[in-house]
Amino acid sequence: MDLNIFDELKKLQTIAGAYKEWSSYRHKVTEYIINNTTDFESIAIFGAGKCNDIDLNILESKFEKVILIDIDMSSMKEGINQYSLVDSNKIELIACDFLGIEDSEYRDYEYLVKKYFFTNTNNLSSRHKILSLLDDLTAKINKYPLAFGEDAYKNSILIGVHSQINVYLQRIWSICLQITGEGDNLAIEKIKKMNDIVAKKLNAAVIESTKDKLFFGYEMGMEGQYGRIEGAIQAEHDLELRLESGLINFSSEFKLLWPFKSDCKYVMRFICISKNKVLEDEEFPNVHFDAQ
Repeated sequence: MDLNIFDELKKLQTIAGAYKEWSSYRHKVTEYIINNTTDFESIAIFGAGKCNDIDLNILESKFEKVILIDIDMSSMKEGINQYSLVDSNKIELIACDFLGIEDSEYRDYEYLVKKYFFTNTNNLSSRHKILSLLDDLTAKINKYPLAFGEDAYKNSILIGVHSQINVYLQRIWSICLQITGEGDNLAIEKIKKMNDIVAKKLNAAVIESTKDKLFFGYEMGMEGQYGRIEGAIQAEHDLELRLESGLINFSSEFKLLWPFKSDCKYVMRFICISKNKVLEDEEFPNVHFDAQ
C-alpha cells in the first residue's frame, strides 16, 4: 500500500475556508468568553492554531496580553497575520507540544499497522509489535513533562483540543480497517487509555496555570449521529471528577453547533470554571497518572 496515511492526515489539519465559514460560531464563542471574564490582564489560548474559532481582534482589544500556545508555530503566525495583528505588542506566541510523540514514531506505527492489515506474513509478530509500540508510547506520554507554570495566566481557553491531540493513532488504524473491511479493534482500547492520560495531564496543567477563569470547550457528539468523540469523552470525565472532588468551581455553560465542515457539524459544550486552590493544594499534591 503506497498511501502515506500519516502525512495525508497532517495535511487535513488545515480546513479550507474555516475562517469564513466559522464566522458566526467564532463570534458567539468569543462573546461568551468576554461576557464571563472579570479580569482582563491576560488570556492564554491553548491549542490556538490559526484561531479560526476565536476572534483574536476582539481578545486583543480587551486583554492586556494574549498568549497563543500550540505545537505549530507557522499556524499561529498565519493566524495573527489573518487578523492583521503581526505588529501588536499584546500578542505572544509559544510553541509547545502537549503530547510528546514524534513524527517518526507515528510513521513506525503506520508501517506496522499496514504490515498487519495488508500482508499475510508474520501477522502474529506484527500484532505483538503494534501492542508493544503502543505500550511504549503510553509510557512515554505518561512521563512527558507538561507544565505551564502555576498561575502563569489570568485566564485561559482550551477549546476543541482534547479530540485532536492524540488523533493520528486511531485514524491510521480506522483508515486501514475501512480499506480492508475488517472489524479488528486490537489497538483501540490502548488508544483510549492513552486519551485518558492525555486528558488528565492537559487539564491538570492548564488548570494549574490559570489564576482566574478557564474556558473549556469540547465536542458532545456529531450532529445527526450517535456516539461520543474520543478525547472529548475523557476530558469531560476528568472535569466531572474534579468538580465532584471540589478541585474546581463551575460558573456557567452553553451549547453551540460548530460547523466544522460542510458534512460534519459538532455539538459543542462550553463551560467556565475556576480552580479551588485550597483544596487542590491540600488534597492532591504531586498528582501522577497511572499508565496501567
